Amino acid sequence: MTRVFSLVTRDGRRLVRRGSGAEAVWELVPEADLPPGTPPARRWTIYGVKSAHSDIGLHRAPAVQRANAALRLDRVRALAAADARPDSDPAAFRWVAEGWWSFLHYSADRGEAAARELAGDLHRRGRFDVGGCWCGSTTHAMGYEELCRSLYARREMEEAWGVRTATAQIHDNPGVSSALVGLFAQAGIRRLAHWPNRYAMEMDGRTIFTDALSPDRPAVFWWEAPDGRSRVLVWTNDRGYIGGPEFGLGTAFIDPPSHPFPDRAVVPPADWKPDMETWERTTADRLAALEEAVPYDVWLFPDYHDDEVPSTRLADAFAAWNEKWATPVFRTVGSLDEPFERLEARWGGRIPVLRGDLPCAWDRATPAFADLLARKFGIHFFRAEILLFLFPLFVLSLLGVCIVAH
Repeated sequence: MTRVFSLVTRDGRRLVRRGSGAEAVWELVPEADLPPGTPPARRWTIYGVKSAHSDIGLHRAPAVQRANAALRLDRVRALAAADARPDSDPAAFRWVAEGWWSFLHYSADRGEAAARELAGDLHRRGRFDVGGCWCGSTTHAMGYEELCRSLYARREMEEAWGVRTATAQIHDNPGVSSALVGLFAQAGIRRLAHWPNRYAMEMDGRTIFTDALSPDRPAVFWWEAPDGRSRVLVWTNDRGYIGGPEFGLGTAFIDPPSHPFPDRAVVPPADWKPDMETWERTTADRLAALEEAVPYDVWLFPDYHDDEVPSTRLADAFAAWNEKWATPVFRTVGSLDEPFERLEARWGGRIPVLRGDLPCAWDRATPAFADLLARKFGIHFFRAEILLFLFPLFVLSLLGVCIVAH
């Protein structure tokens, strides 16, 4: 079996696979030599997001995560300043803060000038963006009044800092209440990047989300409010926020030493290189499957880990790809709105409409996994960051004993 893919080199050759399985032969064939009737290549633009997901209070104390966030944003500024690629380069270094929680704390911790560099210059140039809600937490863990309050900062981000992102991000925890659709719309949020945790999706014994290859649970859909008047454009998948393997690429970097000590964070090794052969062949198969399922020519995926230290891994990988391939073009995301706007402008009328809650598995975990959670609490109770908070209490208690003894 011969298959011609929508991968075209800069010198006009298309990727072709002859045969299948272990016997498959991959080669580049000039487009002029392809058989008559070969479908033209779809001219894809594939967006990749670099960010960092933060569990605030779940695995690490809020104060530790606040310090983590400040160090990350310091590094974002440094990497952006050192990047020689122009703003027009699809592979320029770009980075996205998960939500306003980290950015607003950064402005308090590092001062207005440092925050203005991110929210002013880099945001204006499309190099830096901030998700439109507070962070990646499940909405089922919050009361509705708290949900409303969490969106007030959206106005502050726009009026005080000039960040006008109309796209929110909710990652890791999959649950989102449909009541949020109307709140999002009123707050000026029209889109949702939703990368649920695969583990959480499977904890209740069924798949909550699949991807674009499943018509009953598409990766891209208009999410309609219960009243039928408001809509949010949602982009999701079943691969979480470590989505690079979808295309045979893995730039996500886990940094255990920074937990719970942000100042010990390990920078991703500079000598890392993508496996181009795996990347090319996986991308070819993935795009072929997408082309059978959707009419779009724009796609979006995230590829980062919890509290990942910013690096140029994704940008450097995309630069290497784009040097060889004319299509698809891989592009880093510095504006969350951009991929949504490109998709909506051309394909908005063909995107399916869904209603109802986006189910949550985490809210089932507490009663269903009580023993597991108890053991987890026992393991993590004496982590260093907890001791840091208990130590002052111990000192005060000791001082009180001494005073009483006197």
